[in-house]
Amino acid sequence: MLTSKRIKALHVTEASNAGVGGHTLDLVEGLPQFGCDTHLVYSPRRTDEFFQNRLSEIPDLQATQIFMRRGPHWSDLAAARQLREVIEQHGPFDIIHAHS
Repeated sequence: MLTSKRIKALHVTEASNAGVGGHTLDLVEGLPQFGCDTHLVYSPRRTDEFFQNRLSEIPDLQATQIFMRRGPHWSDLAAARQLREVIEQHGPFDIIHAHS
């Protein structure tokens, strides 16, 4: 018996502005048409209006905000804990793709 399992992908980005944000949104928006169940974790610290507007227009996207910084910081511990909670709640994931 042949089964078609949907690939489940989590995209994680701290830099959700400019080119990185656009590229990430291209993927989370386009991959479902190829049978991929996409989820997004992004940091609201470096988003721009383009990212926020486009994000709000993607139907059925499971998106979670986690405050992340660009460079190493003690707050990375809290961000890692929150990311783990997302993975436990919405996973398991076949792919975890970190952007930037």
